[in-house]
Formats: sequence, structure tokens, C-alpha cells
Amino acid sequence: MDAEPADALYTEDDGAFEFEPTGSRLMEMRSVEYMAAPHAC
Repeated sequence: MDAEPADALYTEDDGAFEFEPTGSRLMEMRSVEYMAAPHAC
């Protein structure tokens, strides 16, 4: 089973506006550039 794209999770009603930056951040965190960058634990 494939996961839904982050921008398809909350598209309307309660939470859509608030979730918009979260979806964008999740997409960023899946990028090759993000995965290659060092991260503090």
C-alpha cells in the first residue's frame, strides 16, 4: 500500500490551512538534498 502524498492529506475543512506548512515540510524532508544534509540528533 502506497502512502498518500502529504499535500493530499488535508485539502479542505478543519485543519487544511494549518496543515499546509506541515505538508510542505514533509515533502522537503523527503528530498535528496535534505537526506544528504547532516542533522543533529
